Amino acid sequence: MRFFAVLAVFFLSGVSGLIYQVIWVRVFGNVFGNTIHSAALVTAVFLLGLGAGAYVIGRWSDKKFSKNPLAPLRLYAWSEFLIGALGLMLTFGLPELTGLSAAFSSYEVDASGWHELSWGSHLFRYFLGIVLLAPASFLMGGTLTLLIRFLVARDLSAVGLRIGLLYGVNTLGAAVGCFLTDFSLVPWMGIGNTQLTAVGLNWVAGLGALAVYLHLRRLGHSPAGAIQNQEAIAKAPLSKGARRITRLASIALFLTGFGAMGMEMVWFRHLISEMGAYRQVFSLLLTVILAGICLGASLGGTLQRRLGHSAQMFMVVQCVFVCSTLLLLTIVDGKQDPSWLLTDQGVPAFTEPFSRRLREVLGQLSLILPTIGLPAIMMGFSFPLANALAQRSTTSVGGRAGTLYLWNTFGNVLGSLAAGFVLLPILGYQISTSIFVMCAAFTIIPLQALATQEVKESGPGAKTSKRTLVGCLLFSFAALGAFGLLPGDYLLEKSFVNTYRSPDSRVVRLHESMTGTLMVTVEEGTHWLHTDGHPMSSTNFYGQRYMRAFSHFPLILADSPRRVLVICFGVGTTLHAASLHKSLDQLEVADLSRAILEHAVYFRANNQGVLKDPRVKVYVNDGRHHLLMQPEHSYDLITLEPPPISLAGVSSLYTKEFYELVKSRLGPGGYITQWLPFYQLDGDATLSVVRAFIDVFPDSVLLNGTSRDMILMGRKDGGITFDIDKVESYLADNPAVQRDLDAIKLGTLTELAGSFAASSETLEKATRAVAATTDDRPAMEYSVHSKLRATYLEKGLFDTRAAASWCPTCFSPDRKNGDLAHLSAFLDIMQTIYDSEVFRSPRGNFDDRGRLPFDRGDPAAEAALASSPYLTWLIGTIKRTRATPSRSRE
Repeated sequence: MRFFAVLAVFFLSGVSGLIYQVIWVRVFGNVFGNTIHSAALVTAVFLLGLGAGAYVIGRWSDKKFSKNPLAPLRLYAWSEFLIGALGLMLTFGLPELTGLSAAFSSYEVDASGWHELSWGSHLFRYFLGIVLLAPASFLMGGTLTLLIRFLVARDLSAVGLRIGLLYGVNTLGAAVGCFLTDFSLVPWMGIGNTQLTAVGLNWVAGLGALAVYLHLRRLGHSPAGAIQNQEAIAKAPLSKGARRITRLASIALFLTGFGAMGMEMVWFRHLISEMGAYRQVFSLLLTVILAGICLGASLGGTLQRRLGHSAQMFMVVQCVFVCSTLLLLTIVDGKQDPSWLLTDQGVPAFTEPFSRRLREVLGQLSLILPTIGLPAIMMGFSFPLANALAQRSTTSVGGRAGTLYLWNTFGNVLGSLAAGFVLLPILGYQISTSIFVMCAAFTIIPLQALATQEVKESGPGAKTSKRTLVGCLLFSFAALGAFGLLPGDYLLEKSFVNTYRSPDSRVVRLHESMTGTLMVTVEEGTHWLHTDGHPMSSTNFYGQRYMRAFSHFPLILADSPRRVLVICFGVGTTLHAASLHKSLDQLEVADLSRAILEHAVYFRANNQGVLKDPRVKVYVNDGRHHLLMQPEHSYDLITLEPPPISLAGVSSLYTKEFYELVKSRLGPGGYITQWLPFYQLDGDATLSVVRAFIDVFPDSVLLNGTSRDMILMGRKDGGITFDIDKVESYLADNPAVQRDLDAIKLGTLTELAGSFAASSETLEKATRAVAATTDDRPAMEYSVHSKLRATYLEKGLFDTRAAASWCPTCFSPDRKNGDLAHLSAFLDIMQTIYDSEVFRSPRGNFDDRGRLPFDRGDPAAEAALASSPYLTWLIGTIKRTRATPSRSRE
């Protein structure tokens, strides 16, 4: 019973540990920017802390065990209490580091004239990450070797089995923690309370272990395998070659750790490109990997106990890992969409939330499991088999387990860093895959030496060992050779099969960088930018209209604006539109991806080489972190052109805390414009985003950018008034702006004023019952979980009848009878469109006659349609795409 009780508490410890890791990556992203450096920092510190803790505490546990066999269990209980206390401090302390992060961050100018974070900024982050995260992760690593020391005791006959089950159960807990964090805990209770849940689990595990310890102490328990002459056993010298065996096993685990973690990075990049960078996809990928490791560890320990021959089994496992990894990456086809989830119209055939969520998960697993299931199981065999080989003395069980774990985690860290910063961006993930798999294949060399030692100790079997060696080498390098014959961009092109691009489109550029994979395509003269399988932006009319409107509306209304910040560059549309306004002295753009900025040349016809404009300053950084580094009252306009807003990480640009930061950086009368593609979220998530915006900018308006792509516009001081006389005068003085508006069907006063969709009173009323999106509760990340989505927005967010509050002079008799004669009819038509199901949901329908429900016989409506190219285009577009969401940024 003690064995199962210990497994139960270690399961809880695994749940807690992965909750911490997942949450810390997110919180560090908000504090230091959602960059690859922040994610790598948390991962590296976490893994190195685990390895160092396992090694140091493992050696210490051997000394404690020699004096009191129950001491490791008691120390484990106190370790869990301490981990919980540290987790509690980090829960409340990490979010308060925002100011410190900005104070110790600075830019340096590179050879291209762009601004990047200095090495000093990165070093400060690494230092702070180590100080904050290392103590807790150090103790987490120590919990493994403490329990190994306790459970193995002095019985080495079952060391592989016991370590395999212990390691497997802890990893199972990690898989459960990973799954629950993003599927239940954060959506339900928020990030802070999720961390407190992890703290509680630590303390429950500590109490459980302490209860088992006290129970065994009362019984005067003697550990399994103990014999009368324990003192003699404790002082027995190591068997011949034991240290050499540990070194060889450590080398094998280092190579497996390097190859396995590198392949995890490849799998993530490959599958996210096929499935989408949604929070649920990340969570499912890691859950499947951890569950596979759990199964492999348990199987490895069990088979080793029954069959022996640990080194030969280890070789076969690595051979299977190599062959299955390469084969499955090659043959599993992303085109095999789970079509059984869809209706004939390509719209999800399920509406109930639970049914939709379940089918989304099953659809995603139908691609994840065939690709990584078997290799993940093989990864789990390594640690118990290495321990079965290396554990040769009862006096050093904890120390040897810690040594092996340290080398394995060291390989993990180097594999992740090499993949993210060197191999993937420089060589691409097809060559990187070959390198990582080759490292795994090279473990056969130290394993053969270990197999030879096993034969010497156990008797006959040399021929079997040699056959195993030859067979594993042949299969592994034959698989590598076959994989090397594939076309150079085979995997990269394969990963983009599920993008929203036409089969007729032509790929003009495929590129891999630290931040992801990038593709530029051309279709009927339109250039598209795709990153990680998502079309981010394009030069077509649909995208051009709302992206240019981000700049034009506020800059036309502002009083002599001087300085603008554009967060996220895309194809340069918004920045170029801003550059057309003569009053601006400085235009800044902040983008995480250097690769996107470097590919601006492919969209030069659209952005006119705006990055070469002497007024433009480029900052390669997270937009939110860039704002933190700026003084208050810095900008007259802050506008955002972010990626699809349901993707992981984008919510940091839509929370109430972010808008408060924006407001503090705006000067008097400064404006913010924010993209609101409501079709990418479910209704409540859309309203939650709007609520966050108007909580900070209460006098806001909602504008129509293009079709379903709306624009939230707020102002720091006072309300927003569309002064028609001022607008008319401004456009007369700025002919370049007028020409740009004409090109996007926004050039008439009617179309400008008619963009109004809702007043601040309407937005307040529509969102009154909804909680705002915050850093702690990023509702939008959990609104849509896959590309198989069916969103719906209830009526109430749009009300053009309040247009007089936006433009009081537009409805004066002179204007109504003059150049704004069609404005009222224009707004009525737009309101009818907003109220229609076909507009608010991809599943919406037209009326029985196949048209939008407004009276085409009304002379005023007919005149408004005839005078507005945009209305004509909009109605035709909605009819053509009523069952398919916009491709502009889907």
